[in-house]
Amino acid sequence: MKGIVITQFLEMVEETHGMELADKLLSSNGLSTNGGYTSVGTYPHQDAAILMAAFGKEQKKPASTVLLEYGKFLFGRFVQNYASFFYDGQEMFSFLESVETVIHPQVLKLYPDAQLPKFETEILSDRKLKMIYLSERRMSPFAHGLILGCADYFGIGIGIQERDLDDGKKVEFIITKID
Repeated sequence: MKGIVITQFLEMVEETHGMELADKLLSSNGLSTNGGYTSVGTYPHQDAAILMAAFGKEQKKPASTVLLEYGKFLFGRFVQNYASFFYDGQEMFSFLESVETVIHPQVLKLYPDAQLPKFETEILSDRKLKMIYLSERRMSPFAHGLILGCADYFGIGIGIQERDLDDGKKVEFIITKID
């Protein structure tokens, strides 16, 4: 897993709950490092899972809620840090369709060893998009949070129906624009 996922998570914790909690999480048992992470490093996926589970335990939140909240937070950071992917007149569904065809190929140019989830999209109508999440990591709540963050960025109310198609490895999202 790319270090940016871990470092941004720790920044979220620090911003919302303080440096003390972020430092406490870094002393969690089982981490592959002694709490040292860089945004460009590559680390075992388990490190992110350990940190997020420890945060969930501290906050009395299930892992799925932590992942969803983090996804929403991280989308805002993507807007700040990768402005070239966002432009005036862009539409939410076209942006979501571009994740697999435009954004992920660019990420892989920067980080060839990144292990990204796959997304399949299908426009069902002008108000409905089907998005399939595919990943062995089973982090669909994170993807759900990213979709919510995307809707916030575009100022669109949405409803999301979620259906697990393969024990968390394949999850269908039906995203509906709400007036």
